[in-house]
Amino acid sequence: MRSCTVVDKDKWIAFLDECFEYAGDGSYGVDFAPLFTESALKKSKIIEENSSIVSSGTLFTHKAVTAAGILNVGVIGAVATHKNFRGKGYSKEIIEALISDATQMGLDMVVLWSDLKDHYEKLGFKAVGTQEIYSIRNFIPSLKEEGTLESVWDLAAVSYLYNQHSSRMERSASYWQDIEMISSCLRFQWRDRRGDIVAYVGIGKGKDLAGVIHEWGGSSVGLQSLVAALKVHADELLWLTHPQFQDPVRASLVSAGEKALLSSELCLCKNISGKSLDSILAQLWFWGLDSM
Repeated sequence: MRSCTVVDKDKWIAFLDECFEYAGDGSYGVDFAPLFTESALKKSKIIEENSSIVSSGTLFTHKAVTAAGILNVGVIGAVATHKNFRGKGYSKEIIEALISDATQMGLDMVVLWSDLKDHYEKLGFKAVGTQEIYSIRNFIPSLKEEGTLESVWDLAAVSYLYNQHSSRMERSASYWQDIEMISSCLRFQWRDRRGDIVAYVGIGKGKDLAGVIHEWGGSSVGLQSLVAALKVHADELLWLTHPQFQDPVRASLVSAGEKALLSSELCLCKNISGKSLDSILAQLWFWGLDSM
């Protein structure tokens, strides 16, 4: 086992494309572009046999703003083992090495996204937080204003709106630029009649979130106006949310009798700090982790 390097980058992306069954123009390297910068590659782990990558994983670090204060979070991703080499414990070995790295770095917890809860519980992870997905086909805003839908993000304005979330990841200017590298994500913002940007959304990021509005923020009326405008172009879009968020779009959908198409726990957390974090684990659905 060793860290991945810039030299390994293309080979690693090809390996992940095969493991996660990307085809055509899609690529894991596009959907998760920030993981393949030189600094991020150093935090990865790969296992090789005969010079071929057979298993991998990576650790991405964040500072999270929560009700319990600032937490240092490690996000485990790109966990994959080639189908011909499964059952040998390679993924377990890599995850344990990443947890060890996170512990040495003084992180409070590590998280990953998976529906294999039973598998990861054996490694000390527990499912936390609930994600819900709604269709916006029948969305009717309770509030709406005149304005303009723009297919771009003004990073300064969107960053300001993002920072209004009470729970969020700290994002530096360079991190916002890294997010811009994810070309499979469509970005929209709403400019009100005064010319101010008051809401934004991010839509899709490759296979897992195609057609899903997975990042959003801004004023209640701005968000509802933006989603209403998007509906004109694509009413098959889906809305990703959390039942404990103050979410005006979800509130409008629920009041209209809409039911969640999906409600599940996919965020798995392992506390490695010894701190008492139980009081916030139920709300552990951090903004923007799916954009890393």
